[in-house]
Amino acid sequence: MIDDKSTNTAGMVETLQTALQAKAEAEPAFRFYSLWDKVCCKDVLQEAYRRCRAKAGAPGVDRESFARIEAKGVERWLEGLQEELRSGRYAPKPLLRVWIPKSNGGRRPLGIPTIRDRVAQMAVVLVIGPIFEADLLPQQYGFRPGLDAKMALRRVYWHVTQHGRREVVDADLRDYFTSIPHSPLMRCLSRRIADGRLLHIIKGWLTAPVVEIVDGRAVQTTEARRTKRGTPQGGVISPLAANLYFRRFLEVNTAKTRVARLPEDAFDFLGYTVGRYYGKDGRPYIGTRPSRKAVRSLLERIHERTSRQWYPDTPENTVVRISSMLRGWCGYFDQGPVMDIYDRIRTYTDRRVRRWLMRRTGRRGTGFRQIPDEYLYGTLGLYRVPMRRVDLPRAKV
Repeated sequence: MIDDKSTNTAGMVETLQTALQAKAEAEPAFRFYSLWDKVCCKDVLQEAYRRCRAKAGAPGVDRESFARIEAKGVERWLEGLQEELRSGRYAPKPLLRVWIPKSNGGRRPLGIPTIRDRVAQMAVVLVIGPIFEADLLPQQYGFRPGLDAKMALRRVYWHVTQHGRREVVDADLRDYFTSIPHSPLMRCLSRRIADGRLLHIIKGWLTAPVVEIVDGRAVQTTEARRTKRGTPQGGVISPLAANLYFRRFLEVNTAKTRVARLPEDAFDFLGYTVGRYYGKDGRPYIGTRPSRKAVRSLLERIHERTSRQWYPDTPENTVVRISSMLRGWCGYFDQGPVMDIYDRIRTYTDRRVRRWLMRRTGRRGTGFRQIPDEYLYGTLGLYRVPMRRVDLPRAKV
């Protein structure tokens, strides 16, 4: 395994990134000519693999999993990838298409690259990401190192409360990832990159065929190559590509676009609802709280995970999965008046898990008398949703 060397490897990659970003910031018009050798560097590939491994993820069309790679030896696998990249034999494999449900009842296509392609893409992102980081606007918070969704939320809140900006355009881009045209995107890239080999590989990722399993057989399509549009959701390179093209005009989704006028109106942003609330003394204020959609989505996931289809699973594994959902949700949705929402989530989860534990063993009843808290929260380790505000991290919104 490469974990023993991960600290040194990460440090070397960080040094490289710092130098590239410093050069890009010092010379806004500079184009980088020799980047492919850096992508093929052993340290960069090791760090790329480490980051892809940390995110786990399912295999692609070749069915090669992380477990299979590690059984054969990561070092040998990386050496093989490095040789392909250096020799010019590397070529992207097709994407595996799966569909994930959307909140509006539709479905969103997800293109899963092979692990080999994921690592190669991550190596490219490690090298070119710092270069373009120097050019991105400060208002862009998505998919950037050191920035997150709650920072964007606080920025919006600051504009509304400190600067009195009460008219908010609540807009949604229509099919953004699938609508990005390749030619303008490649021009965005070539404005900073003059390494033809690197640009050729990126174009190959953008136009890779897609394989979908339909009625038990594999069907391959080349829609991206035919339409010359789209960067696959699921690709490691896609978030960076989306950020680079973001400043250009895009079609908005008119059905999801409106002007919200505070305080009479409210709007949802990154899972929160920004609007007028009332304090204990009855005074109105502009604040935030988790949106109804975000709460409903969590409860639906808990309901699904405690349904009949999961009866064969062990209590320990089910509780681990549900605790992970709760911990992640509460860690993000911890701002504004949340305690009543937490109470609702805690009550619902407690009831669903107890009922699931009873039904999977053929017993009737709610489980409140048969299953003590000591077993549910102590033995199984179900995450305790905070009951008091003092138990929350300090929130700034």
